[in-house]
Amino acid sequence: HQTFMKFTLTLIALTLLLTGCNRDAMLSRKIVGTWQADSSMTEEFRGDGSFLFSKRNSNQTNDFSGEWQIKNGFLILSLKNATGPSPDGHPGDTVSFKIVHADTHYLTCVMGQKTNTLSR
Repeated sequence: HQTFMKFTLTLIALTLLLTGCNRDAMLSRKIVGTWQADSSMTEEFRGDGSFLFSKRNSNQTNDFSGEWQIKNGFLILSLKNATGPSPDGHPGDTVSFKIVHADTHYLTCVMGQKTNTLSR
């Protein structure tokens, strides 16, 4: 009986792990491309794992670049470069967003109490 239970628990854990990995791979494929939150923000996720983000305010533009990955349903951005008159991030900063929806037209993520929806 104990051997059967260990085998069953191991099988369940492996199935959950593989399902999570498959979901992360599927989400990674879906988000590659250019997205906009509104007319002032554009984000590009590249297939090589890099990202570019531009944020325009009045007469100024702040640009950010770095690396992205999806792990356990979270979009993780690691900032490598920030330029512009008032960038609100520093190289080495990492932020995580829980992906709640992704399809060919919309990407919805949550960080804390804030929900962001990007479109293309």
